[in-house]
Amino acid sequence: MKRPRRPSPTLILGFVAVVLASTGSAVAAKLVITTREVKNGTLQLVDLSPRAKAALMSGRGPQGPAGVAGAPGATGSQGAPGAPGAPGAPGQAGTGSATGVANVVVRRTSVPVAAGGITVGSATCNPGERAVGGGYNTGGTGFFPTQSAPSADSGSNLAADGATPNAWRVQIQSPGASTTAVIFVVCVS
Repeated sequence: MKRPRRPSPTLILGFVAVVLASTGSAVAAKLVITTREVKNGTLQLVDLSPRAKAALMSGRGPQGPAGVAGAPGATGSQGAPGAPGAPGAPGQAGTGSATGVANVVVRRTSVPVAAGGITVGSATCNPGERAVGGGYNTGGTGFFPTQSAPSADSGSNLAADGATPNAWRVQIQSPGASTTAVIFVVCVS
């Protein structure tokens, strides 16, 4: 018996071409999608042809209504300091104060302090001066004041409320030794 001949490669390729040609239109017909088969919102821009994309991008419609205002943004950081301003105009000349203070001086007086007793002394401003402060120095330890205050009558008494002081009065108690105290008053004029 004779063996059947093997088909040639050309015959096999021809057969495959005929099969593909006859089914190609059916496959192509199945790949076409109609409007009925598309669900809303499923097509993306990449699914469209370049011609369809150009048609979508070509025209602009009318402007829509304004949207709702957004929430305010966060506060920004503080800005850099500004440049210094120009100097101001000079002020008017003063008219002086009611006290007319032009001079401040210290006046002193020395007072002997007896051993074991109390000594009263004062330093007095010159006429026309006012006392604004004062004090004392004994040069030793153990001496202490029982009084140190302004006086309006040259040191005889303590100044009353509202009086204009002209001296400083000091009362010093001695522990048992004697010394010389320096009493001073600060005067202004």
